Amino acid sequence: MTSIPRLLLLTPDGKKVLWDTVGYRDAEKFAQEFGEALGVKDNGARAISSDPPALEKVADALVAGSFAHLQASDPKLAAEGLRLMVNKLGAFSESEFKSTAAAVEKAGRAAVPSLVAGMGSKTLAVRVGSYRVIQTILPKSEISGLKFNPWASTPARANELASWGRFSK
Repeated sequence: MTSIPRLLLLTPDGKKVLWDTVGYRDAEKFAQEFGEALGVKDNGARAISSDPPALEKVADALVAGSFAHLQASDPKLAAEGLRLMVNKLGAFSESEFKSTAAAVEKAGRAAVPSLVAGMGSKTLAVRVGSYRVIQTILPKSEISGLKFNPWASTPARANELASWGRFSK
């Protein structure tokens, strides 16, 4: 991380601070707090966000227990959906992380290449989440000699990830 976001909301004349916030907010919380700062009543209306089709299909298949069939019939879509799901492991709330992790775990070993790729992410939260989940999928005997520090420098992580390469296929 190289910076922490800060938002100052001022009155039109710039003399009064309406809202001063630091740090990440998910869209729902941001909209709520922003509305409160503006004095706008929350009517519950939200923009509908649409996940990419590959992510939706993989999520549906994992819930239905038909991921193996999806993977056999459309391996590219299955791999892309898992990659997108692994990126969601960078969730900022533990409950969101847990639900995403549980879905990824349902894919079993099929998720491992996407998790290894996630461990190489530029985003710390994705690296940490991917490493946490891969440790639940792979037996300790398979990963006992492998090291990975999500907080390490980029070159150090690259060296560590090289030893995880056998799981990237």
